[in-house]
Amino acid sequence: MKIIPFVLLLLLSATAFSQTNPPAKNTDPATSAWALRQAQFKAAEGKNYYELTNADSIFQAAGIARPHGACMLSFWFAGCAPCVAEFPELANLTKKYAAENFTLLSLTFENNPVIQQFQEKYNLSFIPKHISEAACNKLAFGGGYPKNIILDASGNIVLISMGGGIDPKGSAMHFAAEIIPAIDKALQQSQDIKATYK
Repeated sequence: MKIIPFVLLLLLSATAFSQTNPPAKNTDPATSAWALRQAQFKAAEGKNYYELTNADSIFQAAGIARPHGACMLSFWFAGCAPCVAEFPELANLTKKYAAENFTLLSLTFENNPVIQQFQEKYNLSFIPKHISEAACNKLAFGGGYPKNIILDASGNIVLISMGGGIDPKGSAMHFAAEIIPAIDKALQQSQDIKATYK
């Protein structure tokens, strides 16, 4: 008699484990927002940055010359640990591409004394430029820092990338995997455009 309840329990358990549940729907708003943002960034690739953002008027108001050639716009602020983790990699880019038609334009809403302090503290080989926080967010397609936008010589977006983490090693890996290949692509596209008009 004791065997029947045991067999019944065993059969019910086997039936319950054999049923498959559909995959859980992603209800995590942070993950969903991240995926949406990445899709928006991907959709912007190939489009003209200056037309999308009206960057020329913002640059003009801030006294910043429009970059020539391929460029990377790097957006950061002082309280952002991933932003600071990128500083060595940004400095490396200025050395790596010094002989190329490439510009690094570092933009922040920090005031000039903070910018000066960061230049001295981190021995920056590039000069960050101040623009308003609203202008930073507009040019960077919304919040989320650090953000790097790579453009070819025509101003077309090659890549929009969020930072690689708070650790300089993670940042270096991010630059090697995403940023440097995108800059190389922007430089190649710029050379292709130049060759077309010769």
